[in-house]
Amino acid sequence: MGFLIRPKAEDNNYPNFMKSPQLDIDECAGGPCEHGGTCIDLIGGFRCECPPEWTGDVCQIDVNECEITYPAVQVTATSTLRTSTAVAAAIAGASTSSSSSALIAALNAASSTLAAAAANATATQLGPCINARKCVNLPGSFQCICLEGWGGPTCAKDFDDCVGQCKNGATCIDLVNDYHCACATGFTGRDCETDIDECANSPCRNGGECVDMIGKFNCICPLGYSGTLCEIMNDLKLFLVLEVFHIESTSDDI
Repeated sequence: MGFLIRPKAEDNNYPNFMKSPQLDIDECAGGPCEHGGTCIDLIGGFRCECPPEWTGDVCQIDVNECEITYPAVQVTATSTLRTSTAVAAAIAGASTSSSSSALIAALNAASSTLAAAAANATATQLGPCINARKCVNLPGSFQCICLEGWGGPTCAKDFDDCVGQCKNGATCIDLVNDYHCACATGFTGRDCETDIDECANSPCRNGGECVDMIGKFNCICPLGYSGTLCEIMNDLKLFLVLEVFHIESTSDDI
């Protein structure tokens, strides 16, 4: 505490500046405030202005951030969609080889049904932690144990699960702790890594050789046939067939 020197009125040995209360000790000189608190010197005392993580007369008490009620975080329709069963339903309704536009349209349709619910929804929150399993209080701080797919100091960051996943020109749709690849034409698989064999069903006719290509196939037709599937008999081939038929018919009549 500060103190004042009050000389006796009859004591004339004191200089003039000592004849009235003048001297105040700086109580902040010894640094009484802990944990980075700012000391404010007062007449006969001091006051500590503490950082948000500490409280008490000299900032000696740790604030438990996990017990503080923070404003609820509003959930957008997009984030609600990404964490809901509507995502699974939308994806289940489209095959892995479906076009990007078809799958995105399905997701948008699911999103519209969730918009009203999302308007009043809030994220899972524990103290300052959003989308977290647990909030751990630490001296002067806190730690958020995030749910799968979330990160950052308060678990507010949704990890981009699409990085480096979809192949061969596929469109990746980022989900919470998951992703979905809308494959380009001609590819299939979890990451659209498999080229679909368009020759598997033997589309070429009349002995044509099928050559598998990306998203399509090509028929190499035998002599006398043409067309996409070798389905057209050329005029020369037709003439030869008719000629052979005519000769055979004539032989039968003899």
